Amino acid sequence: MLQILDEGHLTDAAGKQINFKNSLIILTSNLGIKELNEQANIGFEAATPEAQQKFANKYATTREAIMDEVKKFFRPEFLNRLDAIMVFNPLTEKNIEEIVKMQINELNSRLSSQKIGLTVKLGTGAAKAIAQATWSPTQGARGVRRFIEEKVENYISDTLLAKGKPKTGAVTIKVKDKEIVVE
Repeated sequence: MLQILDEGHLTDAAGKQINFKNSLIILTSNLGIKELNEQANIGFEAATPEAQQKFANKYATTREAIMDEVKKFFRPEFLNRLDAIMVFNPLTEKNIEEIVKMQINELNSRLSSQKIGLTVKLGTGAAKAIAQATWSPTQGARGVRRFIEEKVENYISDTLLAKGKPKTGAVTIKVKDKEIVVE
């Protein structure tokens, strides 16, 4: 890494050079994951303005703790070569809801390209229910994709296979009796 960061290129054992001068290199780390998970739990439950302010204050303290851990783990000569170190805010419930909507839009795009004549719609409160059901502090939004595959895509596949011909219309994700259902 030091060769790339200092000289802007990397030379392999055969003397071949790879140029990194016009590259953006993003490094990720799980350092401070414990602090971020605790922070994420607070942020996901921050519904009132007071709770959101508490979340913002806690985030500043959490960021400092994470940066201290980064400084303990990485040597100063490595850290000094980095242009920026960013600690991202944990995902909020609203962020997860937006991810649910994006994943449904992506699924609709795939269905459209297959010319099945089928779309997926989110009923009232469905995005919020999916966000609450799938979010975890350790996994973030990864559960959203799994949920859509297991519940929605499997439902569509089963429906198409059972009918023997493509169904047209809309599949709706609803909340009924506090349960997420696909119809």
